[in-house]
Amino acid sequence: LGHFLLTNLLLDKIKEAPEGRIVVVSSSAHTYSSKLDLDTVHSEEHYGRFGAYVKSKFANVLFANALSKRLSGTKVTVNSLDPGAVKTDIQRHTLLFRVPKALLGWLLMKNAKEGAQTSIHVAVSEDIKDVTGKYFVNCKVSAASKLAMDEEAAEQLWAKSVEWTGL
Repeated sequence: LGHFLLTNLLLDKIKEAPEGRIVVVSSSAHTYSSKLDLDTVHSEEHYGRFGAYVKSKFANVLFANALSKRLSGTKVTVNSLDPGAVKTDIQRHTLLFRVPKALLGWLLMKNAKEGAQTSIHVAVSEDIKDVTGKYFVNCKVSAASKLAMDEEAAEQLWAKSVEWTGL
């Protein structure tokens, strides 16, 4: 909800800019989401660290798509992206990721500078200044999951986000 609330609070200022870009960082983990289940989002009974991460990244793509649609015809673009597997401490509490990270991280994962490249590209590249509603991986347009492209799910999430934030 933080992305949703902050972006909406800043939206009038962003629209006033000569060229506005909203960049929403997601993850390939969004592809593990099997459905939009707004009834269990705040449930302690259905909470799991990885599941919560997956749901949040899925919601980020839905949010970006819904916002892009709302801003169609303006000077503001909205895109989401996957920075890739980056050597950070985000997995510090997940044993499943700590061991492989220690063993293979230096081979397979990006360092922070490499991991920032897609975010920077989407934020400032002149080549994509008019591109909106897309999902980027490794500085290129890529396919988000089919479920993440579901306009009805995006609208349901948008409506619930408005309700939860009081906007």
